[in-house]
Amino acid sequence: ICSTGLRISDIYKLKPHHISEKYITITTQKTETKCEIPLNEFSREVISRFKPFTKARKTISHDIKKIAELAGLNREVELRDERGNRKTKKIVTKIEAKKIHEVISPHDGRKTFISISLNLGVQKTFVDAIVGHANSAVDAAYIQSHLKPMYNRINEVWNRKRFFDEGEW
Repeated sequence: ICSTGLRISDIYKLKPHHISEKYITITTQKTETKCEIPLNEFSREVISRFKPFTKARKTISHDIKKIAELAGLNREVELRDERGNRKTKKIVTKIEAKKIHEVISPHDGRKTFISISLNLGVQKTFVDAIVGHANSAVDAAYIQSHLKPMYNRINEVWNRKRFFDEGEW
């Protein structure tokens, strides 16, 4: 998931005939969009061990959580759940802290693919095409993670030269 951006529903649909030497070509279940996903070296290695998924989704989610726990992903994150009532137009916000390994899901692999691709400089239009996003609004949840590297890069460039050193002004 992390190296292809596929949704878990499409992973379950994936068959050997969808996979060529260079691409996964599949029509996505959710949006019925035909996607051609370029395969990188890591993806090809995973696919070389490919066996169709037979596990239930709940089991895969549980396995991912267990792997994350074993990997030490214990940092707490703040979860925000907002629910609204159309009649009263009242929004109830619930905030709670949970450990990453308790909330990680297969969809996080998709978000990771999008974030890493953007961070490595893949054009947003290419990423959209690969993951089957029809419009930019869909990406709003993913782009926030793209801001940190930009912030770091700006600081790296601007901090390299000390403008306030003596004699510079």
